[in-house]
Amino acid sequence: MMKKILRTMEVFTRKLINSRAKKFSGIYIESVDQCIELHDTCKIAVLRIDKFGDTLISIPTLKNLRERFPHARIDVIIGKANKGLSQQLSHYVNSVFF
Repeated sequence: MMKKILRTMEVFTRKLINSRAKKFSGIYIESVDQCIELHDTCKIAVLRIDKFGDTLISIPTLKNLRERFPHARIDVIIGKANKGLSQQLSHYVNSVFF
């Protein structure tokens, strides 16, 4: 149920942003250091990594987040199809949810 609500909110937000902006005007973030300033003990949630390839590509990002924020609580929500990758993810996050 919660996953469906999050998905609905994501689609709504994406449509809202795309309807108002014809061209991307943000910045591309190439490293964790370019992100907003966060406290070392912050809480980070990585939401809805559903595709197998997306999960594989996310592992280096999670590793970088863990290196930058060693005392942060980092949780990730992945699709049930990616349960097999939970062991690899657990090296860099506190919890993996399906």
